[in-house]
Amino acid sequence: MSITYTVLDFPNIGIKGQAFYCPGSYVEGGITSGGAVVSTFEPGGYGMLDIAPARRDESVSDPEISWLMSQTNGQIFRVALTATPQLLTERTINDRAVAQYPTTLFAKRSLRSTFTDDALKGGRTVKIDTSEIGPSLKRGHLIGHDNSCYMVDSVSYETGGEATVIVSPPLRADIEIGDTVRFTPFFTGQIINGSEIRASYDSANNGAIDLPTIRMREVIL
Repeated sequence: MSITYTVLDFPNIGIKGQAFYCPGSYVEGGITSGGAVVSTFEPGGYGMLDIAPARRDESVSDPEISWLMSQTNGQIFRVALTATPQLLTERTINDRAVAQYPTTLFAKRSLRSTFTDDALKGGRTVKIDTSEIGPSLKRGHLIGHDNSCYMVDSVSYETGGEATVIVSPPLRADIEIGDTVRFTPFFTGQIINGSEIRASYDSANNGAIDLPTIRMREVIL
């Protein structure tokens, strides 16, 4: 019997920062009554996403924040990553635009490419068509496949407009030739610091809410 998961779209609450990273191969699961630390081994590591919400004036009347705070008990979210230096965008490809707008990046979800070879779930090597973007993809950029996000660990460019890319964490699904590569990817995960978020929701704070960093751990569906 298959399990159907409900995946919620992360609300548009306005953010001032966002960072995807892969901290290691163990997920902390808590402490037993005897004081033993429980950890779950995840081969190859797992993804984390930190979201720093922007301060919102008069946000006590914003139901989106209230709704988000009620969805911190294991609910699964799909987060559309926003513009940060981790994303390859049209403006980062265009040197003239980067010089003109050195502190402003605008992610466009239309910027994408295709995989040029099959890759199996659990692997870390993919091949990408770079004929349209040139040698712009660098270590530290993010790419996506379906609703999973990956950090680029290394890039080797080849003749003919193709690149071999090493990613982390390992691939969460099989990739077929022609599948879409997203340069503004999605992240699928759960909020893991719900108590901190709820504690900051103080309606007496002069009509403003200063939410702490929202920490999310990758969910593999």
